Amino acid sequence: GQSVGAALRFYKLKPEQVIVVYDDVSIPFGSLRFRMAGSAGGHNGVKSIIAHLGSDRFPRLKIGIGNANDGARNETQNSMTSHVLGKFSTSETNELENTLATAAEAVQFSLSEGVEAAANAFNTSKKPEA
Repeated sequence: GQSVGAALRFYKLKPEQVIVVYDDVSIPFGSLRFRMAGSAGGHNGVKSIIAHLGSDRFPRLKIGIGNANDGARNETQNSMTSHVLGKFSTSETNELENTLATAAEAVQFSLSEGVEAAANAFNTSKKPEA
């Protein structure tokens, strides 16, 4: 958050002029979601960005990494931390490469067409595999 705030001040940008891309445990692995504003949703990095910008009104692209229990919300803080900081499996790594390529395309699209158009074109909702 501190670095994002410093960069915006240095380049004299408004929060609306930046796109923050980050991982999100609340959406399925490989999903993409653009949002124009909102809370941190428990994400410490986003919480820090909001604090340093003094606003939650900045575009963001969430990249789903799922959660430790395939959608269950009863994981302990320890297992959640292990999941977020852990290594991806081979199959996840392969899927992640495609997801990141699509995310890069989505950001480029948002720069030329706007975030709302990018959300309509790229927001996905994958169901967790059983």
